[in-house]
Amino acid sequence: MTRAGLGPGDIGNVAFIEKPDGFLARVRYRRQDGTEGRIARKGSNKQAARRAVMEAARERIADFELDAGLALTRDSTVAELAEAYLAIQDERNGGNTPQYLNDEASVVRKYIIEKPFGKTTLRGLRPSVITAEHRAILVTHKKPGRARQWATVIQKLTAYAYELDLMNSNPCVGLKFKRPKVVKQHAATDVEVEVLQQVAHAYATRPNRRGPKPTPLLLDVADIIAGTGMRIGEALALRWAEDVDLDGEVPVVYVRGTVVEGHRVKKHRQPYPKTEDSERGIPIPDYAVDMLRRRKVESLGQHAHVFETATGLPVGQHQVRLQMWKARDWALTQDDQPNIDVNLTMHALRRGVATEVSASHDIVVAAKVLGNKQSAITEKHYAKAQMMVPDVRATLQKYGRRSVVRKSE
Repeated sequence: MTRAGLGPGDIGNVAFIEKPDGFLARVRYRRQDGTEGRIARKGSNKQAARRAVMEAARERIADFELDAGLALTRDSTVAELAEAYLAIQDERNGGNTPQYLNDEASVVRKYIIEKPFGKTTLRGLRPSVITAEHRAILVTHKKPGRARQWATVIQKLTAYAYELDLMNSNPCVGLKFKRPKVVKQHAATDVEVEVLQQVAHAYATRPNRRGPKPTPLLLDVADIIAGTGMRIGEALALRWAEDVDLDGEVPVVYVRGTVVEGHRVKKHRQPYPKTEDSERGIPIPDYAVDMLRRRKVESLGQHAHVFETATGLPVGQHQVRLQMWKARDWALTQDDQPNIDVNLTMHALRRGVATEVSASHDIVVAAKVLGNKQSAITEKHYAKAQMMVPDVRATLQKYGRRSVVRKSE
């Protein structure tokens, strides 16, 4: 049956998806200029979800009417198009997480709106202009990851402009972007982790320090990441009651969420990790168990999260990174302290875990520990290539059982 067409300002029928914690309601609506949007909202029951999504759709239609003064034309710039896109970004990316939208908005601002490329008019946005800018990000600025994200963003922007009749054709259709070469980033070693622990402790207990009482936050987060291979957001999202089991025969922590924060995203615990495959239980080594037991005693049973602020919220990723930057900068001024490698980050610890596990077990096991859907992702982005291959001499020896005796010449 054909779906009924929507007129300007109309809202379609509400569709519901049942979730473990309620219902997700989704609708489509049409703005006054004829373009269509989609939006979704959650509620504890169908009625609550319906009210929330209908109210949000009405607000979106009203907001677009207020922002209609943008009046994009074919002489508008790419930056103006990008600003209009950001205003409706979450509508056009309804299935993506706030973290994804935040990263995308960052690319739009830093590499389109704030760059000379953003001054290009839509009339002058040709395939050659797009490929030249992509090549500049990839080759000149040497940012392959950003170049890949930029290519995705510019395709969305030109599709949006084409929908608004601002272009006769989409210049990105049929355009082949040069695929950036993936370069593995630094993988932390056990020696580097030991240096981090030494410097972080010395920095927290330095003489004549000022400010609040020091905490072992940086050391403890590094322990849990090095002992599990978690992403930093997953580690900070751990909850005592739901995600930590220290009393079983094998102590385990469960990855069931992540902490996200950033531009236009208020810090919060997202009730699911980066992907569905990232949900996993990870047996933890003794030093991580000792750290968790100590933190549990120190919390006096008053904290819901393993890493929690005074306001009851989970600690944010930026707070941990800030402590590492301060400790690293402080070590550079001390003659008696080793320097922390500038490439040593919390994500480098995760890569180190991937490298060690793939070397001692195999890449499939490493992928499961890291929560990667495919082992190829782990091998491509995380695990450092091993020079020595596994010892398979016993397997290949059977080819040497010959009945013919060879004589040396």
